[in-house]
Amino acid sequence: MLTTYDPKEVKIAWNGIDLSDAFAPDTFITITRMEDGFAPTAGASGTIARTRNANRMGQIDITLMQNAAANNLLAAAALLDESALAEVLSVITITDPSGSVDFVIATDAWIRKIADVELGADYGTRTWNFDCADLTIVG
Repeated sequence: MLTTYDPKEVKIAWNGIDLSDAFAPDTFITITRMEDGFAPTAGASGTIARTRNANRMGQIDITLMQNAAANNLLAAAALLDESALAEVLSVITITDPSGSVDFVIATDAWIRKIADVELGADYGTRTWNFDCADLTIVG
């Protein structure tokens, strides 16, 4: 069955901020669980058992063009969270209609730190690292 992937159809939002308007030209989203789902143990006689890991923490890295309007909104949210005046935790959602990933949802997602800034002769990017308390990937 033929399918078509269109990066313009990928949608991502966090804390009411649309992060889909200015993705970087190469890899623009990386989604990772922080720990394995199971830990295997082999006994001396070869018996295998596994332990289910209840930790569903994850990390989502989003790379935007340096001119993306979302960069200023994310920086403001990160600074507010760092100031301890307010906790800035929100749901992050990612959808991809092409079917490579049906959807991703993470509850209680926060910005780990303000994106690094690099300036050079060419147009640059900003990568935002989100930690997530409960990361679910479907698809």
